[in-house]
Amino acid sequence: MRGGRAPAWACFVLAALGLAMRAVAAEAPPTVSTPEQIQAGAVLYAQKCTGCHSPSLGEGGHGPALKGDYFRSTWGGQSARKLYGMVISTMPADNPGSLSPADALALVAFILNSNGFPAGGTSLGEPADLQDVMIAAEG
Repeated sequence: MRGGRAPAWACFVLAALGLAMRAVAAEAPPTVSTPEQIQAGAVLYAQKCTGCHSPSLGEGGHGPALKGDYFRSTWGGQSARKLYGMVISTMPADNPGSLSPADALALVAFILNSNGFPAGGTSLGEPADLQDVMIAAEG
C-alpha cells in the first residue's frame, strides 16, 4: 500500500464485514426481563415444573423440553406472548390455570433466558410486553 490508500478489494472486505456485523447485531435477541424476575422464574420452575419437565429444561422429563432444539422447533417463529398464554392456561399440568400472571411471566422470562434471551433492566409487567418478542427457530 503506497501513498496511504487501501486497495479497492480491502475497502470491499471492510464494507462487507461492517454489513455482516450490523446483521448479527440486528438478529440478537432482545432483553426480556431483569435478573431478579428470571431468578424468581427459576425458583418457581424448580418448585412447580420439574415434576414433569427436566430440571435442566432439556430432554429427560416426561413433559416436553423447554430448551434447545425441541423448544425452538415447537415455538420458533411465534411470539413469546403465545408461550405465556399456554403457560398461564395449561400449567402446571396437575393444576392448570393456577399460576398467577406474575408467576407465569416469571416462568416465561426464565424459559426465554434459558434459550438465549439476555436479562435487561426492565421486568415483564404485562403479557402484552411479550407480543413483539419473537422466538427464533434456530439457536
